[in-house]
Amino acid sequence: LGGGGAVVDDPEDVSTWPGELAELVALRSQGALRLAEDDEVGRHLVATRDLAAHEPVLTETAILCGSDDAPSLRIACRPEDAEGMMEAWERLEGGGSNPLAHFDLFCRYTLEKARAKKAAGRPSDAAARLDRVARWFCRPEEGDDIDRQCQAEKLKMLLGALRPELRRMVSLEELQRFDDVLTRNAEEFTGAPSILLTSGESGRPPAFGRRRFQGIFPCKDLIQHSCEPNCMTVAGPAGSGLKMHIVPLRPIKAGEQLTWNYLPYWKQLWPTQLRRQALREGWHFHCRCRRCSGGDSAPELTMQFRCPGCDKGELCPATPCAVEEPAGAGHVASLRSVSEMVCRSCQLRIHRDIPEGSPHAGYVERCVAQEAVAFSLPWRGVRGRDFGAVDPGMLDLMAEHHWVHADHASHELENGPAILAEDLDGSRPQGTPRTELVRKALDVFAKAAESVASALVRFLGHSRSVALPELHLTRAICTGSPADWDACLQAHITAFRDLPAVESTMAAARCLAESRRSFFEHELARQPQAAAELSRHQPFLEQEEVLVRQWVPAALPDNVRDPSADLGTWSLRRMWLCPDVGWTPPDEEGEEEEDCEVDEEEEEEEEEGAEEEEPGASASVGAAAQERAGQGPTRRRLSAKTTPPKRRRLSAK
Repeated sequence: LGGGGAVVDDPEDVSTWPGELAELVALRSQGALRLAEDDEVGRHLVATRDLAAHEPVLTETAILCGSDDAPSLRIACRPEDAEGMMEAWERLEGGGSNPLAHFDLFCRYTLEKARAKKAAGRPSDAAARLDRVARWFCRPEEGDDIDRQCQAEKLKMLLGALRPELRRMVSLEELQRFDDVLTRNAEEFTGAPSILLTSGESGRPPAFGRRRFQGIFPCKDLIQHSCEPNCMTVAGPAGSGLKMHIVPLRPIKAGEQLTWNYLPYWKQLWPTQLRRQALREGWHFHCRCRRCSGGDSAPELTMQFRCPGCDKGELCPATPCAVEEPAGAGHVASLRSVSEMVCRSCQLRIHRDIPEGSPHAGYVERCVAQEAVAFSLPWRGVRGRDFGAVDPGMLDLMAEHHWVHADHASHELENGPAILAEDLDGSRPQGTPRTELVRKALDVFAKAAESVASALVRFLGHSRSVALPELHLTRAICTGSPADWDACLQAHITAFRDLPAVESTMAAARCLAESRRSFFEHELARQPQAAAELSRHQPFLEQEEVLVRQWVPAALPDNVRDPSADLGTWSLRRMWLCPDVGWTPPDEEGEEEEDCEVDEEEEEEEEEGAEEEEPGASASVGAAAQERAGQGPTRRRLSAKTTPPKRRRLSAK
């Protein structure tokens, strides 16, 4: 069922692939697509015939890949450094990128270099992979904003962690060229919902989550971006490799260019100026798709306000909200471009600068002013925008599905565990039961998932977004409602039906909808190491009940004894919100606490010792990884940085 598993040897020999990329495109698409190139957009894919919606038009395997299970990293790195990185990055709070998958991909590249050199010039699969990576994938152009110093620090750390015999096989310059390829081409995605086990002696209990992968796909990287794409990409582990499908979202005519959306789901909900800003920062181009520059044919649907004519939340700027100059202008500056608003319900049009005394005079100006206030709200760390910082009347014209509300909801989802941790660690009113706090948090997260899902369907105009199954899964975990579990399964079927790359994801969704207890049992049966890991405890569900009761007092009422209906759902919640809650039998709790105190003292001594080191002294890679693990969750693709940055409040500059 799960999305894990080692990915070291792909089932396909790349040396049998065509030598030219155009030939590979024709082969993988069975002649349905061709490679084209022009000065305006560069290389891109074009349909050679009419393509039906929802039918995979191209399927390919990653030429190189890595996962947070880190099979290549375990092989390529010194044991002590591999263990340090696994312990530091094995389980990060929140979603986003996982450095383990990123570094595992580098280690895979290094192993291929070693295999190619061992072949001593003879044709080999490894040599074929390296040749095609060098020839087929683009790299950043001169002038692109890449922090070379940060990149060098990351690569030196990786190089120092490699086993000595492998360190001689690859140079720092070769790693930099490969990192440049990843910066422009690497794709990150997740596997099936599963029970993840820790490695080593970390003492952490199993957690509910998804394996994270990173890979490069030669054909898929030829598809250009559009904020209103005609295709989506779906990827997942298949066998011992990684597979990706390109699926049309609507019928595509012969001769039409294929497009997909580079942005993650929460940025797809942003207005034009912010989307363009994100694309410039991440991919160094100025988007001119129809949604960004379509004039009257592309109203700014994400900025929704109450219409004074019909009182529905369907009033939006009649054209994209963006300014061409200056290039670095932010969202607030772009609001001056709003000269007219139109209601999608009653078709009322309201112009700016209407003479005083006329109907709806000043209404556009009020909407624009409220947009600026909402965007500039104070930021509260993991809790996002502080809507309580202003009087509600200052935002009374904004519709409930305005992009700011959806963006705030997505931020709550991404930082759910951290938000609940703050509540449970002391910010709650005195005497407030933990159970009540958890239930309130679950209600907030369930509503947030519903808000973002409905916003995506509304703004995208379809239900095939690959983000929707995850959002419905989150809501089902939070509510435990059979109707929400059914909706979760239906979202998976809508997005992923008949796609082999996500068969394990579909199987997990069906099992979860049927019974959470069955899901646990299937996961344990799927992972032989799980049985050994749990054999020293009471049977899994009995011990999980003890842990859930420790997590939230009275979470399981005494009169409810059906684990499949109750404990399974509460366990999923516990694993999702508090995955690192200690799993210790009651009679060993005191001993565990003593060990923790000793560990804390040792850690303080180590930190003091590290501060006394000379500036030039080298620390172990494992220690560096553990230090970076405290940087928190991210919602940005990995670039040249060792670990991705935290999500920051957008600047109004």
